Amino acid sequence: MKNIKNKTAYILFPILIILIFITINRNKVYRTGESLWHDIFLKNREKPRIVYNYANYLVRNNEMKKGKEVIKNLKDNDYRKYLILSMITYRQKEFEKAAYFAKKSLEYKSNYDGYIMLGEYFFRINRIEELGRVIEKLKDFHYEETRYKVLKAKYYLVKGKAKLALNSLKGAVGEEALFYEGLSYQKLGELEKAKKIYLKVKTIPTAMVNYALIIYTEGEKEKAIKILEKINDSQSRDLLKKIKR
Repeated sequence: MKNIKNKTAYILFPILIILIFITINRNKVYRTGESLWHDIFLKNREKPRIVYNYANYLVRNNEMKKGKEVIKNLKDNDYRKYLILSMITYRQKEFEKAAYFAKKSLEYKSNYDGYIMLGEYFFRINRIEELGRVIEKLKDFHYEETRYKVLKAKYYLVKGKAKLALNSLKGAVGEEALFYEGLSYQKLGELEKAKKIYLKVKTIPTAMVNYALIIYTEGEKEKAIKILEKINDSQSRDLLKKIKR
C-alpha cells in the first residue's frame, strides 16, 4: 500500500510542477494588456483583424515602431494597414502623410476610421467644407461614438453654431469631448458652466488658457497670470503678453 502511495506521489509530483509552471507563465501573459495582445497576436498572425487590433493597441500606447512592425503581417491591399500608418503619422504631426494614408485606406474600402482620420486632418488645416462632406459620409455608418461626436462639434464651432456643437456632444466621453463642451458654453456666453468644465480637463493645456482668459475678463488678473505662467506654452505666453500690456 505504501509503495502504491509512493508511486502515485512520484507520478503526480511532476504533473503538479508542470501545472504550476503553466499557471505562472499564463499570469505573466495576463499581467499587462500589451503582453496579452502579443500572446494573441503570436497565435493568430494570419488573422488581419487580430493584427490590426494589436497594432492599434500599440499605437494608442505610443509604441509606434512596434506598431509598424506588426502591420507587416497585413497585405498591401488591406485597408487596415493604411489606417495604422495614418494613426502613426498623425501622432507624429505629419498631417499631410496622415491624410494620404487615410485616403489610401478609403481607396481599398469605405471605412469609418478612415473618414474620422480624414476629418481630423481637414479640421486641422481649416478645410471646413471638406470636413462637412466627411461628416455627411460618416452618417452612412450609423455609428455615433465619441470621435464622431467630437468631430461634429468641431465643425459646428467653426461654423459659429455653438448650440449644435453642444447637442452633438451628448453622450460623448473623454477629455477632448469635455474641452469642446467647455468651449461651446464659452461661445454661448455661459461662462460659469465653461469654467467648471475647463477645470475638469487635465491633459489639454488650452482648457486652462481659456479658463484664465475668462477669469481675466471677470477682473481676476493676478490669478489669470499665475495660471498662464504655470502652463508656459506658446499659447499661454501669447495671452500673458496681452494681459501684461
